Order: sequence, then C-alpha cells, then structure tokens
Amino acid sequence: MSTKKFDVERVQRLQKELAEVDGTTEMPALIKRLKQKEGLRFRKHAETGLIFVSLAGVAAKSKHSEDEALRNWGNAARRAMLQEA
Repeated sequence: MSTKKFDVERVQRLQKELAEVDGTTEMPALIKRLKQKEGLRFRKHAETGLIFVSLAGVAAKSKHSEDEALRNWGNAARRAMLQEA
C-alpha cells in the first residue's frame, strides 16, 4: 500500500463503484472506465508475474488477474481510510 496522501472522498466513491460491480460480467467495463477517467494503472512484474494496481494514491497487487488486483485495491483502500481516521 502506498503511504502518500489520498483524497478520502474520491477513494470512498471508487470503493462504492467497485462494490456495486457484479463479478466478472461488469468488471471489464469498470476497469476500462477507471483507466480512461480515473487514472487506473496496472503493471505486471516480468519475473514474478505479480500484477500491481495503482489508483487514487492507493496501491495493491495480485498473483492472478487484474480483476483480483482491483478487488485487493478495494481492501487496501479500506485499510488506508481506517488508518486516516
């Protein structure tokens, strides 16, 4: 998780959006929109295969997929907001 400051309201809005996604059917459209409008970035490590995600000043990773990395981002964002409180 990133230690830099983030916009709590923006992260809450993005978390809500993520929570409303219906599994795998809506996830590709959400990922596309977040990349285009919100600055979502994915990076795959060449040696380990880990997928890193960064959005709104919060980072996370996954061993399996971009979908899982984004879900992990939601968990990391929740933890970051608890630390801010």
